[in-house]
Amino acid sequence: MSRLLIRQLANLGTEHVEMYWLAGLVEKESGWFVRAAMRGVESGRYSKVELPIGLLPILSLGHVFARGERQSLPARGLIGQATISDTSECEEITSADIPAGLYSFDRRGSGIQRLLRYRTAQGDVLIPTIELVRFLFLHNSTLANAIVRPGALNLLFHPEAPGYQRVLTLRFTSKLPKRCLSHQFAQEFAWIALDPGARRAWDSVCLQSLGKEYVSFIPSQLRNSVWKFRGVQQGNQWLVLELLHLTGKHHPCDELYYGHPSTKEVIRSKENAERKPGADTNGDDDVSREHFVYDYELDDGQDGAKTHGEKSTDIYSKQSEFDRSITVEKVPIKLDRPGGNWTTEPVSTTGPMVEARKTIKVSSGDQRLSATLPPLEFKLLKPASWDCAGDLSALAGTVQKMAQRKPHYVQCRTMSRCFAPA
Repeated sequence: MSRLLIRQLANLGTEHVEMYWLAGLVEKESGWFVRAAMRGVESGRYSKVELPIGLLPILSLGHVFARGERQSLPARGLIGQATISDTSECEEITSADIPAGLYSFDRRGSGIQRLLRYRTAQGDVLIPTIELVRFLFLHNSTLANAIVRPGALNLLFHPEAPGYQRVLTLRFTSKLPKRCLSHQFAQEFAWIALDPGARRAWDSVCLQSLGKEYVSFIPSQLRNSVWKFRGVQQGNQWLVLELLHLTGKHHPCDELYYGHPSTKEVIRSKENAERKPGADTNGDDDVSREHFVYDYELDDGQDGAKTHGEKSTDIYSKQSEFDRSITVEKVPIKLDRPGGNWTTEPVSTTGPMVEARKTIKVSSGDQRLSATLPPLEFKLLKPASWDCAGDLSALAGTVQKMAQRKPHYVQCRTMSRCFAPA
């Protein structure tokens, strides 16, 4: 599995640090950045860093970083669940309204950042606005960079008028890296761009937040939306640290087809149809096969990223779920090529696999022609159903019982996630 190192967090020292709070966005000459407050896990000391906005898709409160690498163990949080009757019906509050017993800022200035308060049968649910925006819209670095730029979403596809279409064809442009493409991403993008409520909510992020020291937006209407999250609890109040799953989204179509300039289908002449490149083997069982695992080192984003040659890494943390299943297909661009012999190189297919690691320096900064580092994209959307993880409600009950027996530290594991109460 690839490792991801964030150089700015590695520079904070050897102590494990927790992402304690996100304090809005700031625009500089070199692009947009997220202001993050990090706290030492042992010392409790705070550090402030400004990270490229392209990293925002993987920034959630409570996650721990060791020498710049995100760990699988968050520092705090229990699994919670609540049903939101209407996500557009909420109260915008500030971080000054968070009870000290729920989440403490150690008497530091904390009254600027926006949160949304939802009244539910399970109690009050408070979620930082930036976290809800992250979960709903920021599925990769490209979308994170686009959301703060008016009209940038329309550069990623050939625009269609928002609204229901029985059959929808999304024609992505080369501005969207091909490594972003998947059935899950196409469905999420169609919802963001072409569902009228979702599109208004997307546009409102830029309109409500530019020039402000906080992130604000107008949520779209999702009815009876079930949320699963990692959060901290006091009495009947929850603070969401990381939203893991929600329901209530509706497809803007019944059939979805999507294409991209990079998805080409080459049609060869019939006489060469049965020969494929790389099909020959050298018959040598003793030849080792190298399998490269690429690790990525992220810079500070100040110098930007190249406009091509993107890399990608899987950090699955969201599930793409809608009200129903629809037909989703990728439509390649067909290219006719004249007949001709395939060129093949002998390859070993039976030798032992040898793993080798390579580190590549990358950037999540704004793309620019003068940049020298390739951009890094994240794949966050889970291809599998959430139900494959088992009964989350039963897990939450088990963790609650463990917390009562050992309140200072509780550790559980499911789907490679671990949680500990504050």
